[in-house]
Amino acid sequence: MKTINLLLGNSDRRINNLVEVAARDVCYDRAVVECFKTADLDEFIQRGCVEEFDLIIIAPEHLRPGPVRRNTRNAIEEAVRAICTIKEHRQVPIIGVAVPAEHELRILMAGADNVFGVLFNDEVLKSELRRVLGLAEQAEVPPSPSRASFAGVLLRGLDRFRQAVSTNRETLKG
Repeated sequence: MKTINLLLGNSDRRINNLVEVAARDVCYDRAVVECFKTADLDEFIQRGCVEEFDLIIIAPEHLRPGPVRRNTRNAIEEAVRAICTIKEHRQVPIIGVAVPAEHELRILMAGADNVFGVLFNDEVLKSELRRVLGLAEQAEVPPSPSRASFAGVLLRGLDRFRQAVSTNRETLKG
């Protein structure tokens, strides 16, 4: 089974859980998801540039500046630089989550493949994850019954009864 390596740059556990569950749901029975989490901006940039990830997800306002960037106050500006730096080294899909509406365009212009606002729908996120990972949505195929269900037996009996009544009517008319 294929392994999907996911880098998640975020310090908010609630968002981490939502994203990780969505990724695992999308890859269920098709791939194993290895999720690498970091809340540190410097580590996020270093890992994103050096390691082989299939997908990177960033929550720009939920990354803490590392030792190199302690004086930085603008989280969005640092996230934009991080995305640009990673994109210079790797052609990996990057998705921004929990991005304030006024900063969505900046994150997209930096090279993110898609951006989701602070309140995002997990089904829409799953659809985007399928798209960037190249996983077509599997059609739900109902399992074939191994034995007849009660409703099936009842319907077949009803059909046979109707046919018998119809046959009896025709013989009585003739």
